[in-house]
Amino acid sequence: MEFRNAPKIILFSLLFVVYALVFFTLPAFSQDVGDLESEVEKKNQEIKEKESTLDKIKREIEEINKSSVSIDEKIELMSAQVDKIDTYIKSASNEIKQKEKVINQKQSELEKEQKALDDIASNLYKSSRFGFIEYLFANRSADDLLRGLFLRKLSGFGYVGKLKLLSQNFAQLKQEKLEVEREKGSLEEEKEGLEKSKESLISQKVALASQAASKKSLSSRLGSDISSLKGEISKLQEAILLAKASGGIIGVGDVPGSVENLSSKTGFVSNAKSGSFAVFSLGAYTHRNGMSQYGAYGRAKAGQSAEQILKAYYGTETLNKSYAVPSLIYVNGTNEYGQAFNCQAFTVDEYLKRLYEVPSSWPTAVLRAQVVSARSYALRYIQTHSAKCNGHVYICPSQSCQVVKKEKNASAWQQAVDYTSKWVLSGGTGNFQFSSTSGGYLNTSGWDTTNKQGGSGSWTENAYEGSKYGNSPWFYKTWYNLLNGGVCNSSKKDVTNIDNKGRNYLSNKEMADIINVWLVNEGSGLKGSVDYSRILPVTISDCPISGIAGNPYNKDQMAGLLNNPVKEVYSVVSSFSSQGQTSSILFSTNRGTITIPGASFEAVYNLRAPGYLQIPPQGNNVTFINIEKK
Repeated sequence: MEFRNAPKIILFSLLFVVYALVFFTLPAFSQDVGDLESEVEKKNQEIKEKESTLDKIKREIEEINKSSVSIDEKIELMSAQVDKIDTYIKSASNEIKQKEKVINQKQSELEKEQKALDDIASNLYKSSRFGFIEYLFANRSADDLLRGLFLRKLSGFGYVGKLKLLSQNFAQLKQEKLEVEREKGSLEEEKEGLEKSKESLISQKVALASQAASKKSLSSRLGSDISSLKGEISKLQEAILLAKASGGIIGVGDVPGSVENLSSKTGFVSNAKSGSFAVFSLGAYTHRNGMSQYGAYGRAKAGQSAEQILKAYYGTETLNKSYAVPSLIYVNGTNEYGQAFNCQAFTVDEYLKRLYEVPSSWPTAVLRAQVVSARSYALRYIQTHSAKCNGHVYICPSQSCQVVKKEKNASAWQQAVDYTSKWVLSGGTGNFQFSSTSGGYLNTSGWDTTNKQGGSGSWTENAYEGSKYGNSPWFYKTWYNLLNGGVCNSSKKDVTNIDNKGRNYLSNKEMADIINVWLVNEGSGLKGSVDYSRILPVTISDCPISGIAGNPYNKDQMAGLLNNPVKEVYSVVSSFSSQGQTSSILFSTNRGTITIPGASFEAVYNLRAPGYLQIPPQGNNVTFINIEKK
């Protein structure tokens, strides 16, 4: 009996093993509505994150197009957006591929589970074709009866629940596949849109690059025009330019007096209308090398000796008080006063007594320092030049060298020459230049202040050229050239601050116009084409500059060239570098903060400012200015 029932026992064992494997080893997925809702919420959150990312990219692109950044910066920013779009498309594509992979894996596992359950169902079907009573009347053996009962028990114990779970998993899988298909469709639409955006951005990049090249060419041409115009202005100002060749030595000379009160900060505050602007230069017509004459005057007033003054300005040179001075120096040429010197010989001291570089009423320490500087310069000139008259190397009597007159200077100056008869600077760089006013900074010695610092805070109070010490009228002032006395009687109704009193201030609208010129030159938000030949002072007809003529844009026309022009300027702040230069100027305007490099503002101001207003030369590639608003 036991042997006869062995095959049935084996069958029973196999069926139990199959059931156990199916029940315990097949993967379990979400089994209730809560889990499905959680999955849906998670997908909704992912969609929101994607939408947020796309919105951010779109906003950034819009901001690029609206911003006032330069063309080069726009190209760089747009390149970054193109990279973001590529990254997003790649990431989204990879994410969908990963989801498809997971779904395919789930489908494969569910299909295995379905096959296993199908096998069980087949066996159940085969074993349950006869009912329990049928088993009894069919005279089945006890083993047949037990097998039928077992299969019915197996079906009641797990098959129905397993089948239900399988159905749920298939339904969920179908839903996930539909979601992925929708995501793929959505991504394809996004990709299509993003590809168009990318193509648009690339087109904009190409256009901007072309525009940048065009604007750079225009800027170069404008810069050439500006340089040419500045050259013309300089020609007209030769009567007051004290710059001298061979190092550009500049003397104190005759300081304009009639309108100085209007050119100073005090004059501006007292006379300008509220909301006006004034552009103040820190020093002018200077190479910023060697000694500042007004700085030396300030140092003498502060108690410094000639030796200390020389040390401050010629730090790399050595003062030799027993120098073997040559017996004669030859002067050849004509000075600015029409006096001719025909290879005339002087002793070095007799030559020096005919110089007029600083007022003889200045402190003795300044006179002595100036004599030593001039003597050192003259001897250096003879040593380094080769032009000869009657076989002798000579020095010229004009501004190209040092201005020499037939008559001797005042007695105080002569006494300084005699006192320092053998004092000569030697060694070092051999740079014995000097100028009237350097603006508080010298290339050869740094900040000319009591604490050797400057560029921030109230540093001008510590400047030796400033009002507290040297009180140079050229240290901090607004400028115009002296054509027609600097007066421009313009018939232009919107020119409000250039009158017969020589006030050199700008109205708020005039300052806004100059900023708009800069924006136009930068190509920032242009409406269309620009005729750059028309960017001239609006007063060019009434206040001609060396015969230059044209049809300048008026202020409203200039503003009309821009999509978002400057209409009002609220405030201004200048930033200074540690080398005594204006690095940038920040204007707060109706269109936000606009930052203009100092040198760029100088070029545009000299090109567009009304009347004869200008920022004068301040050294090689130097722009040292400040802008005040009342």
